[in-house]
Amino acid sequence: MTTTKTDSIRDFFVKKVPKEWLTGDLEVSSDGEEILVVIPIKDDAGGFRERTREERMTIGRRRAARSSTARCRGACKWAISASSSPPSPCP
Repeated sequence: MTTTKTDSIRDFFVKKVPKEWLTGDLEVSSDGEEILVVIPIKDDAGGFRERTREERMTIGRRRAARSSTARCRGACKWAISASSSPPSPCP
């Protein structure tokens, strides 16, 4: 995937993910088939996942709908990175 497309994807998520969710910089990467969004949080991963599930899914669907090509409509995977542990997937 080109840098321009990757930047566009990252910009979308930086604008849409609520700032109050973050304790650092949002990490967004894509391999052209899948988008991975890593949200840095302080703690309470389980509570965060449940509280934000609906909104995360809505954001991911909006990104897919905005994509102009099927190649960029890949699944959006979410992970969290708690201050004391490596990133873990969000269901």
